Amino acid sequence: MRTVGTGTFVANYGSGNLAYFRLGEDGPPAGPLQVLSSDGTGPVSGRQEGPHTHQVLLDPESRYLLVPDLGSDRIRSYVYEERLGTLEPNPAQPFLALPPGSGPRHLVFHPGGTFLYIASELSSTVTACRYDASTGRMNILQELSTVEDTHRGTKYPAAIRISPDGRFVYVSTRGAEQNCVSVFEADPENGTLTPVQYLNDIPAWPRDFNLTPSGSHLLVAGERGNQIAAFAVDSVSGRLAPVGKPMALPAPGCILFDE
Repeated sequence: MRTVGTGTFVANYGSGNLAYFRLGEDGPPAGPLQVLSSDGTGPVSGRQEGPHTHQVLLDPESRYLLVPDLGSDRIRSYVYEERLGTLEPNPAQPFLALPPGSGPRHLVFHPGGTFLYIASELSSTVTACRYDASTGRMNILQELSTVEDTHRGTKYPAAIRISPDGRFVYVSTRGAEQNCVSVFEADPENGTLTPVQYLNDIPAWPRDFNLTPSGSHLLVAGERGNQIAAFAVDSVSGRLAPVGKPMALPAPGCILFDE
């Protein structure tokens, strides 16, 4: 879900639908203005039998809404008209197609707005894209694994974040045997990523993590480890180092900061 101004966007994983609500004067949604359906499948049995929208994300200028669809291996793009309260498929590029079986899950924009990074759950990859703010077009630049070649067992990326200065991209990967938060350095000129660190000593099943608003620390929510662990962020290298003892918490699934 994402709220901007007087509107709220909701991704419905089960149906693959995207809903757009107006907020009433006292806050609660006043009913859906639009419910947009999708279609498409992918090759991964049991996970891609139909569309599965997994996130909604407006671009930095709030002109285009991007929606990763895990089921059809697409990043769908919509033109958002806040004044009219409408969403329409982007005529310049209705969707960006990723390799079959990718399963795109979450996106994050570079603070400058010219690059976009995609975490794909089923292929365990992070994809760097160039983004054209004037048209909403996305072009793939690079695709990298979110884990080392020596990673054991299953690997399902969950969350992706970027440092406030745009220098480093972080991705969490869940696994039955190993769990990981990966650090990548983002080239400020061409947007490509270079691996910096693969941190495996984290709480089990890191469904979410987040950077503090200053970017000085990173908190990891280990859903199956029943813990939240804190890490200091090196401002020069972007590398992570544990701080203190993890906090016990039953099945944490999301970390947000009240700014």
